[in-house]
Amino acid sequence: MLEGEELLARTCRHTSGSVDNTVRVWEASSGKEIGCFKGHAGDVYSVCWSRDGKGIVSGSLDKSARIWETSSGKEVGCFSAHSYPVWGVSWSGDGRMIATGSGDNTVRVWEADSRREVVSLKGHCCSVRSVSWSRDGRRIVSGSWDNTVRVWDPTSGKEVHCLKGHAGDVWSVSWSEDGSKIASGSVDNTVRVWEASSGKEIGCFKGHTKGVYSVCWSRDGGQIVSGSGDGFVRVWEASSGKEMECLTGHTRGVWGVSWSGDGRMIATGSGDNTVRVWEADSAY
Repeated sequence: MLEGEELLARTCRHTSGSVDNTVRVWEASSGKEIGCFKGHAGDVYSVCWSRDGKGIVSGSLDKSARIWETSSGKEVGCFSAHSYPVWGVSWSGDGRMIATGSGDNTVRVWEADSRREVVSLKGHCCSVRSVSWSRDGRRIVSGSWDNTVRVWDPTSGKEVHCLKGHAGDVWSVSWSEDGSKIASGSVDNTVRVWEASSGKEIGCFKGHTKGVYSVCWSRDGGQIVSGSGDGFVRVWEASSGKEMECLTGHTRGVWGVSWSGDGRMIATGSGDNTVRVWEADSAY
């Protein structure tokens, strides 16, 4: 099962984390595996590239988050303060900080270089399944199995907004590139869009017939892609909620989706043990 993946368009690579305990890097154009990073002692639930592409951070069932040097596959850091599995990881845009979300109900913020924990963000009453930094690094958003999406100030450690509307566990959250909106996916089968400044819900996209496990904005903010337990990948027009395309091919639930920086490709990871790369332009 491939749980989460990120796509780096500049170098045409993508990476996946799996229940086989590994992080793998792939060449998008050929599908060739170009790296297999081993070190976790449990399922890998989440992976995230650094913005410059030189590092990958991964979160695991083994309660740790690990940093990998992408050129060599060498493990260069390990965060192990969480008392439950690490479900979500995210790297700040400037590469200085990493956020992790865990089954211990907390979001923790770390200095990437020193591995020092800076702050623990507390407020969720159930597992934190997903975390994401805003592009400017001023906010973190988290999604939890307490059905809420929360926005945090990582400097003060204070909760800015608690976004309520989902009727089930929130599995995925994603910032728009300009930081003005947040997308979230839930086991209530919906994708919701929120105004980041006010916390107001401004969209609810319906079409999936099972839980939405992953969401991601396109870089230009015009589309959102979602992956679901129904095995389908759907592309939505962000402004209207109109379904632009339903991508079929996976035979089991889709756990991870990611859009390339240039908007030309979408990567998806599934419980059918495959990572698939799609031409986004051909989707619509």
